[in-house]
Amino acid sequence: MLCGVKFCGGCNPSFERGKALAAIKEHFGENLRFAYAEEDRRYDLLLYIAGCANRCTALGAYSADRGVVSLWNGESIREVCARMEELLRG
Repeated sequence: MLCGVKFCGGCNPSFERGKALAAIKEHFGENLRFAYAEEDRRYDLLLYIAGCANRCTALGAYSADRGVVSLWNGESIREVCARMEELLRG
């Protein structure tokens, strides 16, 4: 399975977004591959990491068969991983 990762522009981040992604990657280990999301490419899942609750980045050009999961604060990593697992199970 492939997870596309889209970061916001980082204008006002309230947490270290790169560290959050590292924690999510560690959680999934070898069970899920991650790649920086590219427009017009299809992914099994899209992970959108926003630096704040505004979540202002448009995601319309990105496609994910099993859905999009958003993270906008560093305290929700566990919940985001659980939601990703749920979507991947189908």
